[in-house]
Amino acid sequence: MSNSIPESILGQGLAYRLSKNYNDIPAYISLFFNDIQRNKLYKPEFYEKAITKKAESYKLDLLENCYSEDIVTTLQEVDIRTYLVDDILTKVDRASMSNSIEVRVPLLDHELAELTFQMPVDLKLNRGSSKYILKEVMKNYLPRSVLEHKKQGFGVPLDSWFRSDLKDYSVSRLLSSDSQLYDFLDMKYVEKIFNNHFMGMRDSSPKIWMLLFMDEWLSQNA
Repeated sequence: MSNSIPESILGQGLAYRLSKNYNDIPAYISLFFNDIQRNKLYKPEFYEKAITKKAESYKLDLLENCYSEDIVTTLQEVDIRTYLVDDILTKVDRASMSNSIEVRVPLLDHELAELTFQMPVDLKLNRGSSKYILKEVMKNYLPRSVLEHKKQGFGVPLDSWFRSDLKDYSVSRLLSSDSQLYDFLDMKYVEKIFNNHFMGMRDSSPKIWMLLFMDEWLSQNA
């Protein structure tokens, strides 16, 4: 079996991360592993280096240096400076341009964005209702079924894929003696992650996905 991740499951976000500096690799695997799990995952000699590159540290630095005064707007600022620009917008831009489609995001017009940062918190989050002001503006134009519809993303069913179509691929890729993960991780713990997922004990698909792109990153950079 090929040691390269098939293009169909590679994903724009993964391609972006693989292009990053090799020395920053610990920061990109930390997203779905907490401190206790990372302590079990990393080999002792790698753990001390890894914890100095935590993604959490980057966001904590942003939180401490935000210009906003209230917590809602502060979190909004951090989201704009991290998840929005480095994930969502990146994937939309690459996916659309690869299909010769020009995408516009009118709610991110800089004048509108600047205005939202000046709005009172209760116009953004009112009695637990998010997008409050936008819903108020559109309530005479859209049916309640649209206004009250639960937020829905565009995630792929990794949970089921790693128990079916991608099970053999992920196991052969990550638990193979050829995997470069052996130099950095406790593979018994990695195997435990797989077993828990395959037996339905918990959804470990985000962790498996992170391990897959770490292995790919290592194969391209080590």
